[in-house]
Amino acid sequence: MLMNRIFNFMNRDIPRRLRMGKFPYSSILYILLSSTFFMLLYMPFSPTTWFSVRTPQLAFLTIAFVFIAVGILVISNALFISFCRTRKCKKWNYILWCIAEIVAISIAYICFTLIFSLGDYHSSASLWVKTFCCVTLILSIPYSIIYAYFESLERKRRKEMQQNNDSRDEFQEHAVKHLKDRMVSIMDDSGELKFSVDLDSVLYIKSDGNYVNIFYEKGDAVVSHTLKMSMGTLEEKLAGTPLLRCQRSYIVNTRRVKMMQNDSKATYIIVDNDRVPVLPLSPNYATAVLKALY
Repeated sequence: MLMNRIFNFMNRDIPRRLRMGKFPYSSILYILLSSTFFMLLYMPFSPTTWFSVRTPQLAFLTIAFVFIAVGILVISNALFISFCRTRKCKKWNYILWCIAEIVAISIAYICFTLIFSLGDYHSSASLWVKTFCCVTLILSIPYSIIYAYFESLERKRRKEMQQNNDSRDEFQEHAVKHLKDRMVSIMDDSGELKFSVDLDSVLYIKSDGNYVNIFYEKGDAVVSHTLKMSMGTLEEKLAGTPLLRCQRSYIVNTRRVKMMQNDSKATYIIVDNDRVPVLPLSPNYATAVLKALY
């Protein structure tokens, strides 16, 4: 179980900013400053450390080594970014790369020490061990802090992306729902779409035997569309919409009703389009229509 967790952890992608071109320069500066700080703390306790500016020779060698170490980091990070552009970089890739940088800087330090006879050491083996441990201790702290910082930025970015995706999905869902509220779609018994039109453009529907004529606005004109369907079937399909039966042969869009008119014989509906004749309102359907209107 523990090994599986370690394996899964090491196979996760590294933070995106670690693969970006702007990463090395700010990070290398931070590594340089923090390494200098930790090195100053470590120097009094290490006989193999020769960094100093007390003499011109040591000052020159110290500055030269710093430039070489920075050069190693710059080249290494440039290669790492190039490597990450061609494949997905995992955490184990990043750790191995950091170890390679530590080894390279340790070798450079040992070469300076051996070539110029610097420091105080008993054997080459002890110099190698102490140097590698010292460089690992000095660099592992800024490496860890840099990774933790970019990991926190990555989590924040992912959280913001998730929030944006949720907001976009919510907006799309709302837009689709709004579109559905605006449109009236009539399907046949097999579920195939027969006719779809903007709900607010529909004025009324009139039955003609086994056919229905849907009258709606198209620009400034009133046009009709004929469907082979009984009025009863169409009424069932329009359930839950503002299109209500007002008489045995008529369905009216209650959103388009302008006024009601009564005379001694009947009640009529007048819609807000002068090209449409008055529509009859049967007592059997008056309650539902009036409820929708008022």
